[in-house]
Amino acid sequence: MYNYKLKIQYDGAKYHGWQIQQNAITVQEVITNALETLTREKISLIGAGRTDTGVHALGQTANFRCEQPLDIYRFQYSLNSMLPFEVSVRRNDRSTGTVSRTLRCRTPGILVFYS
Repeated sequence: MYNYKLKIQYDGAKYHGWQIQQNAITVQEVITNALETLTREKISLIGAGRTDTGVHALGQTANFRCEQPLDIYRFQYSLNSMLPFEVSVRRNDRSTGTVSRTLRCRTPGILVFYS
């Protein structure tokens, strides 16, 4: 199984925060749907923190695992083409480790913007 890390930026004005909710559209939901379409696998996207409704992010980190190796350059382009204009993946990396990359933060701190 391959572990991938995403660095995400988004304008959260249209979204009800990061974490998936039953009755509202969230950033995690739109990214997960795009990932599942591209990989044709059930994906569990894990974010390094959560945001509230209307919060923007410049570099939120998330990771997911899938069975197949992905060409990270083509994959990022394809993923961004499937995401709404307000959400984009700025960077992605593959890790061969078994530990979630989001749990290995070396520089504490977060920068958020409220609309």
